[in-house]
Amino acid sequence: MGYFRKFANVTANASTVGVQTLVVRVPQPARRWLLLVPIICLALFVRWLYVPDVAYRGDLAHFTRWVRLISQYGVFRFYDDRLRMGTWDRTYPPLATLIFDGVGAVYGAAPHPLVALRDQDYVLLLKLIPVASEVAIIAAAYAWLINRPVLRGLIPALLAVSPGLIATTAWWGQYDAPFTLFLVLALIALNRDRPVWAWVFLAVATLLKQPAAILTPLLFVITLRRYDWNATLTGMLVGATILAVVLTPFVLKEGKSALSPYLKAGDAFPYVSNNAYNFWFALATFAKGAPMVFQEKRFRDALNFLGPVSYKEAGLLLFAVAALIVLVMAWRAAHERKELVWAALLYLAFFLFPTQVHERYLYPAAVLALFAVAQDSRVWWLALGLAATYSYNVLAVIIPNKWPGQRFAVNVLALPTACLNLLLFLLALRMEWVSETNTVEGQGRYDRQPSLEQV
Repeated sequence: MGYFRKFANVTANASTVGVQTLVVRVPQPARRWLLLVPIICLALFVRWLYVPDVAYRGDLAHFTRWVRLISQYGVFRFYDDRLRMGTWDRTYPPLATLIFDGVGAVYGAAPHPLVALRDQDYVLLLKLIPVASEVAIIAAAYAWLINRPVLRGLIPALLAVSPGLIATTAWWGQYDAPFTLFLVLALIALNRDRPVWAWVFLAVATLLKQPAAILTPLLFVITLRRYDWNATLTGMLVGATILAVVLTPFVLKEGKSALSPYLKAGDAFPYVSNNAYNFWFALATFAKGAPMVFQEKRFRDALNFLGPVSYKEAGLLLFAVAALIVLVMAWRAAHERKELVWAALLYLAFFLFPTQVHERYLYPAAVLALFAVAQDSRVWWLALGLAATYSYNVLAVIIPNKWPGQRFAVNVLALPTACLNLLLFLLALRMEWVSETNTVEGQGRYDRQPSLEQV
């Protein structure tokens, strides 16, 4: 018995030493990355549950028709006006078109919308890039916040489990995550004093989806104010070169039609709101006495709103005013590292005020607001508020479409959600304006401040 007891003690001591040695051999910097593994696993797990399901058959069938056209006629003929399915058919920019080309190539056949959506392998291919892009956003948040022990776990975790993000990419299969990823990378590059790289990422984002271009004036103001004309013009030139290189093969094949994603992006659904719970939805609902519905003719945005001013013109004017306020804040307080705060406000304004906005236009603002918490802890309520309103708005569109008759409490919650979105914007805008006014008056001059990485 004494021998076995001694052997057990020696074994236990050896095991303890081995564990201690194993722990010691893990470099301290590497330990900071360990938490990313379970966060990514969680993100993949919750998304994988929804990927095989077709939540919104109409849109995935629409994408499948695009894949089929590309497979039949070639990627560089995709923008031929004769291949359009109607005036409502608005194609995506070239990089998104190349993604659809890749889906068809990997699938190995021209998919038919009535058949392919029954194939889970095809559905996975169609949703793969959006889901991968969303996971990359989570990883980018963690990497950017690597020196912030609490936030590097909290913000990526919230991105990983946000119902609205999961529903948009994994369940619906929409392509908002890819361009938002490059918006995030552009703003992180700017935060780390890499203005040229910021313009590179913005160019890529704009080649994925048109709303990325909304960031252009903010990026211009910040790069010009923080750096100089040389850095600004260099970045713009590099970005323009990337746009030209990608667009040229399409333009050579299809001419002006290849620019249709940008030149004909509007008026596909010319209504004051397209299921977006924003300012116009609230106004229309108050006027009607019940929630407005998608494609309700009495709310076409070409109708007069005030005198000769149409709803569409009024919406553009309201957005221009809101964007100008954000740009003025960025100009006056460019020394403050609040790129993501200003970008979140800009995209929230883009969701709230122009007409013809869809519910998914809130996706970039919901993502950027969570990132913005790292630059201004006071916007936690904005980030959590947008996570809630966006999740409800998206699910209120998906659920009635998938299960007709299930209204998801639209008659009760839609109007308050729209009003809450507007209130969140106005309160956040006022808070940032007052804060930055006090900061500018206190400093009295412009000084460049360290980036988050340098802090």
